[in-house]
Amino acid sequence: MELEISIEDLLNKRRVESDRIEFKAGWNPDDIYHSVCAFANDFDNVGGGYILIGVEEKNGVAARPVKGVEEQERELINMTNYAPLDARPNFDATENDISVALLIDHLNETKSKLAKQVTERGVMAVLNDMQLLVGPPEQQYISNAALMMFCEHLDNFFPYTQVEIVRFPDGSIKNPNNFKELPVIKGSVPMMIKRTMQTLQDLVIEEMVTKVNYQMEAIRRYNYPYQALEEVVVNAFYHRDYLSYQSIMIEIEPELIRIISFPGIDRSIPQRVIEEGERFSSRYYRNKRLGEFLKELDLSEGKSTGIPTIQEELRNNGSPKARFFTDDDRRAVTVEIPIHPDFLKKDESRSEPRNEPQNEPQSESQNKISEKIIELVKENNHISRREMAEKLGCSLSTIKRALANLKEEEQLVYEGSSRKGHWIIK
Repeated sequence: MELEISIEDLLNKRRVESDRIEFKAGWNPDDIYHSVCAFANDFDNVGGGYILIGVEEKNGVAARPVKGVEEQERELINMTNYAPLDARPNFDATENDISVALLIDHLNETKSKLAKQVTERGVMAVLNDMQLLVGPPEQQYISNAALMMFCEHLDNFFPYTQVEIVRFPDGSIKNPNNFKELPVIKGSVPMMIKRTMQTLQDLVIEEMVTKVNYQMEAIRRYNYPYQALEEVVVNAFYHRDYLSYQSIMIEIEPELIRIISFPGIDRSIPQRVIEEGERFSSRYYRNKRLGEFLKELDLSEGKSTGIPTIQEELRNNGSPKARFFTDDDRRAVTVEIPIHPDFLKKDESRSEPRNEPQNEPQSESQNKISEKIIELVKENNHISRREMAEKLGCSLSTIKRALANLKEEEQLVYEGSSRKGHWIIK
């Protein structure tokens, strides 16, 4: 917080009564705490005071040059910045910035009794019970964690808090000019996670089924296991620096998915451990309060289990390991998820992709399916994908492919939560 008076005026005891200024040559906690309590009690009703640490007094003013502090400086800085960003108050936020629908949806999803009290007691009272308000009762502010969870326009407070997805059909190296930018994903953190995963599920994730002779069960694998991708996306939001003007970037290549987030991996993690990509054991969590809410939604554990989970899901799917990269200054982290090798093979004669079921009519083109979906949405914009499949007599994967095409062509988008959202025809 900026001082309302210049440091030079304090050092020379100008504009402020001298009995309201105390100089401390070094870091002596007992002496300093005594002065803090004296100014806080303000028995003389002078309006508190100023304590300047690392300043020696000479002839009633600060001795020059100012000595300052050395080894204690880090401790002092850590004390002033003790509260992480998500636990700090946001002085620009108001009750109107909190979405009642998102708040109630979250409380219902976590089976909290507070869900029924939002309309009865009000948003601020419920946020206070959730420990999402900061300050004394007479002057409370909404915390950044509350905005991250329940604000539909989070980018108004933290610019570029969004997800940008780009597809390179031929690869970013082979043909970098051939790319497709998908609509930017914005909203609260849970909304962005859900919409990002829905987009990846509709546009990217595929299942391959191989029938094996003399074996009842077929071999099933995905080009990218859903849980591995979700873990990377959640980590990108969990560990994000919300003060950086950088989007979360997702690049879809023919042979991998690349997810770039800011900042990089904490400096306490050695480069050797990052290259191994097994487990990053750090006890520093940038947005611990946000992590607690993501844990309630079963999206995060917060115990350095993210990397092992990613690698385990890939290993169980038969996929290569994920790779992690960061620059020397730890400004960004890049995660590359390789595609399953079977999806790179040109010979698919032994495989039956799930998104092309044998019992599905082949006479009806994908364009007609898309047209019928538009008609169904006109009749009911809350219709689910499964209801579309039932009404049109086709598989759910066919509906997903058609919706993916409609989204890419920006003819149809889905807004809101998975339960209370709706389709919008462009």
